[in-house]
Amino acid sequence: MLAKRLLTILPPLSLKEALETTKIHSVAGLMSENVSLISKHTFRSPHHTY
Repeated sequence: MLAKRLLTILPPLSLKEALETTKIHSVAGLMSENVSLISKHTFRSPHHTY
């Protein structure tokens, strides 16, 4: 629960960070067709059931 809330207090991504995050998500096939640039921090649940 704490990890999910951490996203709300982090500063916005810089352009360099946004481009790198977008590249990684694009290569992994996690990008939606209507999203061109990821501008917010992402969270993937580390729980073993997800």
